[in-house]
Amino acid sequence: MGMPPTEPIRDVVRRTMANLQFIEGHASARGSYEVTQLVNSFLGALAHPYEASKPSLMALPTSEAAQRGWPAIAKERAARIAYRAYRRLRFIHAG
Repeated sequence: MGMPPTEPIRDVVRRTMANLQFIEGHASARGSYEVTQLVNSFLGALAHPYEASKPSLMALPTSEAAQRGWPAIAKERAARIAYRAYRRLRFIHAG
């Protein structure tokens, strides 16, 4: 293991690019899961650091968030949203 990163976001991006190159270089007919890599990379590089920098997001009760206009996401709706995102990401991969 190396030293702790001094620039965590850039380090995540560098590792993500290395992982993607590895996945593309070892792709096979059984699958290399590039879309999974893309989603995980997004969450690791952008979404998680943003959420971690905003502790007020975690302290906001769901009921208050709904009153402020945040979308209410039920389990069924979340599944539809995830499926639509998957379909869109599939086109990115195919492109």
